[in-house]
This record gives sequence, C-alpha cells and structure tokens, in this order.
Amino acid sequence: MSITIKLQGGLGNQLFIYAFGKALMLHTGLDIKFDITEYQGEYRQYELNHFNTNAITVKFKRKKNIFKKIIKECLIIKSLKNKINVYDEFPRYKTLNTHNGFEYDEEFKNIQNGNYIKGFIQNEKYFLDIANEIRQNFKLITPLDEKNKKIIEDIKNTESISLHIRRGDYLTIAKDYGSCSIEYYQKALEIIKEKINAENLKAFIFTDDPEWVKENIKFDIDTYYVENNLGKGYFDLELMKNCKHNIIANSSFSWWGAWLNENPNKIVIAPKPWLASVENDYELIPKSWIRIEEFNSLSQMPSRVERVIPLKVVKIIHNNKLKKVA
Repeated sequence: MSITIKLQGGLGNQLFIYAFGKALMLHTGLDIKFDITEYQGEYRQYELNHFNTNAITVKFKRKKNIFKKIIKECLIIKSLKNKINVYDEFPRYKTLNTHNGFEYDEEFKNIQNGNYIKGFIQNEKYFLDIANEIRQNFKLITPLDEKNKKIIEDIKNTESISLHIRRGDYLTIAKDYGSCSIEYYQKALEIIKEKINAENLKAFIFTDDPEWVKENIKFDIDTYYVENNLGKGYFDLELMKNCKHNIIANSSFSWWGAWLNENPNKIVIAPKPWLASVENDYELIPKSWIRIEEFNSLSQMPSRVERVIPLKVVKIIHNNKLKKVA
C-alpha cells in the first residue's frame, strides 16, 4: 500500500517534494514512492541520493507520442520546439492543471492509497512538526572535496553571509517569475551589516552567472565567489547552510540553504514578492525572516520573453479522477 509522488525540478524542489512525502507518510501510514522518471535527460539530475534520505524511487516507461514528434520536427522556431514534450509520461492517467500558489491544505492528510501526486509543493507547514527529522534526512552524505573543505572552514571562521544570485533560466521566464534587483542585494547586505556590526563580515556569492555578477554588482565587504561546484548543487547547499546568515533569491534552492541553517542568531533576507505572477506567497517565508520589496528590476537583469517553465501545479490522480490538494 503506497502513494506515488512525482519528483521534479532542481535540488530545491526535490527537497520540498521529499519533505512533503515524509509528512504524508507520517499522517497516512502508507509507504511513499518517488517517481524519478523525469531524471533521464541532461537538464536536471536526481540529487536526493547525496543526502541521508533513503528514498524509495520508481521509474515509469515513457511512451513516445508520434503525432507530437512529427509536429516538433516540422517546426522551424526553436522556442516552440522546446515547449513540445514528445513523451506521454503517464498515458493511463487523466491530467488537469490546478494553480493555487503556496497555500497549505489540511486535506493532504486524507490522501488515500494508490494516489499519484504531481506538483511543486512549497510550504513548510506540511513538515514543520517533523522539522528535526527533515534536517537529519538532509544531512549531506557525499564527502566534501578538499576545495570545499577549505571554503567551509573559511565560512565557519568568519561572520559569513551566503548571497544567492540566480539568473540562468530565470531570465527566460521574467514575466511570471521575476528576478531580484541589484538594489535588493545591496539593501539586504546593508541590513545585515547594521544588525551585526562585525569586523569580519564576509560574503560568499553563489550564482549561475559569476562573470555577470562580478561585473555588475559591487560589494563593500570581503567577498568570495564560489565557482567550483558546477553541477554539484548539493555541495553549494552544504556551504550555504553553514554560513552565519543568508540573503536568498526567489529560489527554492537558496530557501533551503537558509532553512537548514542551524545558527540560532541567523539573519535571513528574502525578496517580496516571491514570484512576479503570484501574490499569496505569505506562507512560503518563515515569519522570522526579513522581506525586502526591492524586486523585479528587469532593466538591470536583462531577459528574454520565452517561457520554458510551467506554472506551479499540484495534481492528484487516482482511477482517472483528479482531486485537488493544494
């Protein structure tokens, strides 16, 4: 007897989905299986195996839709080609998109055996009552290499601040997601400097575009750019969570870096709103974190209009019937 949850997205989303699954297992008493069918390409990788999760994973055979394949091959516009998925991942299930922001739904405790759940479930209320267990599950078990050991030693010996600047794919979905402005990061750093008033402040910069950041954003404290963990986000997450304080982007990845930070005196700065297209994000950010409204200054974060990532959705599929959870 079990419930299956689709694992999708990058490391931050994988952590949210796993934490939801653990909470679901607690409330239902059913086994939870994580569908990792998505992680068969090169864009995203399954990364929970680097943590103390012991997740039960399954894969489904992907059936190619010949009609979609023909259309895709006939298209000239690359952006349209990228939007067409030629695979029917679960042809035996009826699907329907529902959009409900980040709100918690108490009814998740009533999900029954045999259900298949699909969606990005980003709300700590689902797993707050097992927070200590989640922290243990997200302990890194892949050993740090020598370079990262030196960085983490520096992090522990300074009044360290992790600062996450996400560009990359966010520049292609600026209309719905938005990007944190340069002013946001500068203001966030000033707030921490005023509150800490320490001489050994040091910013550790985590970004997917280090050259742009070095050229466009200047920091007036000691700064180190973490550039050695390309494709190894689990190492960056370990470094982030060991920093004394965190300035996060509107990214589930740096959200977890701050949430897993066990410094009782940590200061966490987060942007407001979280997404440009969603207003009801108040449940996503812990009340102890500080929010700044310097956001979505796209003139300073150049972007393309192409949209390649869908809206947040949650799907529960059972016997060809769909039930909304969150």
